Amino acid sequence: MFQSITLQLFAQCNPDLSLKTSGIFPAELDQATETKPYTQIIQFRMPKDTMVTEFGFPILATIDSIVVTKVNGLPANFSYQCNQINCKANGGETGCILLSGLPQTGQQGNYPLSVVFKVYAHALTITRTIEDSVTRYSLTVNAATNLTENEIASKCLIYPVPSQGIINIDYKTKNESVKIQLFDLKMRELPINPDIDKGANQVHINLSHLQSGCYYIIMQIGKQIIREKIILVD
Repeated sequence: MFQSITLQLFAQCNPDLSLKTSGIFPAELDQATETKPYTQIIQFRMPKDTMVTEFGFPILATIDSIVVTKVNGLPANFSYQCNQINCKANGGETGCILLSGLPQTGQQGNYPLSVVFKVYAHALTITRTIEDSVTRYSLTVNAATNLTENEIASKCLIYPVPSQGIINIDYKTKNESVKIQLFDLKMRELPINPDIDKGANQVHINLSHLQSGCYYIIMQIGKQIIREKIILVD
């Protein structure tokens, strides 16, 4: 009954257009689990203008663009893609990186990551290229045995990851009631109309009307509750 998952490793993320703060987000990455598909979106943004010091005087510099050049430290079977082919975001705009992969048995551990980028800027007649990196991220891969008892008991499979709008859920149950809820990152519940086929133990949800980004599905099967993060892409 359970269908195999095809990871969309070449899917692109979508920038969070509501983001107005400069920096790289989130503060830390979600953890991964062996044999379970993993996705994580990282948003990055630079201001359009900033003050710098040249020759001892503060002057206004214009940020032309920020370009992510590499992500170091990813474990095997992981890759990253950006919303632009060259991983570039202009000053004052937001770009994003989609990390995705399928950790294999035996890959458990902590993987320090380094997101390397270049900032292109100019002030008056001076052009600058600044190379820097963000090293606060680490990707933790947990052993498959670290799954919660509810996840083991329910054997719930949500796919594809990421999705372009259609979410499928396969599960096992003993005639328990099934309830599906969808929440955004601020845990605000969103209306959905899941198509629940109890005879096949499958659920299909059309989320193509929602904006791209991260959401949480909370599924209650009898007394078991499972929460999973999903990512929608264009």
